[in-house]
Amino acid sequence: MNRVFVYLIGFLLFSACKPDESISKEDRISQALSERVEEFVLSQLDQCREDAIFDAEIYVDSILYDELNINLLDSVEMISKPN
Repeated sequence: MNRVFVYLIGFLLFSACKPDESISKEDRISQALSERVEEFVLSQLDQCREDAIFDAEIYVDSILYDELNINLLDSVEMISKPN
């Protein structure tokens, strides 16, 4: 009985180690290609987002610099008339 059990376990272990033949080579290639395309698209979106944030920071900094520069150059402020 023990011998049959050992043979049965051995057969199951060896049969479980076989590669899966149900997936064809073309399917594996197309799956790998779609994964790489998805990774590329995600990396491009991340790069685009970083570029947009960088451009926005430059734009805001230039607006703040212009506002500060205008206030510094306007040293003569007119006194408002009393009521």
